[in-house]
Amino acid sequence: MATDHQSLRLRVYLLWVDIWLSEDRFKGPCPTLPIQPVDELAKLFQDENLSQLLCRDRLSRVAFSFLHHVRVGNLTVAGICAPTCEDTDLLSEAYNPRSECCCDGDYPLADGVDLQRFLSQSDCKAIRNTMLAVAKVNARIGREWSGNGIFTPEKLFKAAEELVLANADSLPAPITCYGEPMLANVQAPDRRPDPPIDTDVSVFCELYPTVEQIKLCVDAKYFFAMACGAGRCDEGLARAIADSGNDILIGDYCEAADETTLRKLQRTGAAALAFLKLCNMAGAITDWQLGTLGAGIIQFRALGYYRDHAQGRIPGGLYGSRMTGNIVHRHIDIAIFNGIIPASVATGEELNEVQYNRLAEACSLINDLIDLRSDAMRRMRENTVLRGIRRNICEYLNRLLGHCLQVVSLVGRAYSKHVRRWIDYSMSTETSH
Repeated sequence: MATDHQSLRLRVYLLWVDIWLSEDRFKGPCPTLPIQPVDELAKLFQDENLSQLLCRDRLSRVAFSFLHHVRVGNLTVAGICAPTCEDTDLLSEAYNPRSECCCDGDYPLADGVDLQRFLSQSDCKAIRNTMLAVAKVNARIGREWSGNGIFTPEKLFKAAEELVLANADSLPAPITCYGEPMLANVQAPDRRPDPPIDTDVSVFCELYPTVEQIKLCVDAKYFFAMACGAGRCDEGLARAIADSGNDILIGDYCEAADETTLRKLQRTGAAALAFLKLCNMAGAITDWQLGTLGAGIIQFRALGYYRDHAQGRIPGGLYGSRMTGNIVHRHIDIAIFNGIIPASVATGEELNEVQYNRLAEACSLINDLIDLRSDAMRRMRENTVLRGIRRNICEYLNRLLGHCLQVVSLVGRAYSKHVRRWIDYSMSTETSH
């Protein structure tokens, strides 16, 4: 029976997205039909009633009614109050962090520069848009979003500060264990689209089917699909959770997307979050799961405005600069919460702040160690491993690899009981079938 519900919810989700991307959600199947009340919408998304939503007209009416309740403030996705700005509106379909800025970045920076002094001297629109979004988001905590202790206003502000001052306090190139200075010229594969060698889009979309049928920076669209798909979570929920991260992809890769691709990502992401809200109303996912997911997306969108326009002028190679902690900004922009939610749905467990921080640090270290060479080549100073380089690079990397293994081991031990519970659940499910 559970398998039937999983495949059924996925079929409803795919039909839901199709309706959301059409005009049906705005006009409804019949103008004379009354708006469905909120409790009726919730009931329709319960397992025993999902089959009714395979009727396109009925699901179109649900979409029309849902949007009505959103417009009048009866329903919200992330908070208890309706959003009052685009930065906290997860259904806006308008997130686009591109900034029309002609500056060549803020570099060099004075040693020990503080944030207020830096901002008073910077003319970069991307940085101003970042800090403005952070201020607007933080001003609405508790009403329009709540991170349940995991995503907080203080952490968002510190993350923005960490990013915009990433080029401060630059250090000399490190030495190797032979006492020689590290070479500045670093070579690595380039992950940006390259038509002469990339797989044709038509072939790519057959291999990796998605709602949007797009290819975005090699495998970017599949980051959340891979993170959300390997588990016992309902297939429809997992697919919606993966698609709900589209604004995160936009924040990272908007320069690589044409207008059509950008619009598809915006609309599908909103459709996914609307679907998850209805599933939440039906009890399929909890308030903690949806609320924390929404907070993580909102905070990432604020940081997504940041761009380092000095990238072409800063020195290349491996060297350290200002870095106050492994997860000061990675806490948000490592974007792992979409992958956490399916595991939470499957096990019924919730993470506290300490557990999330440890998991974020493990993922950040693995990510930034793997990307060290390519980020050094592209002068991507957001990489915490790159910024943390001090003195002897061999000793530094050796120490950091050991710390990474230690953190990963701690995460593994901490979650072993949850893994065992998941295995027991899986085996009991298979036996029942």
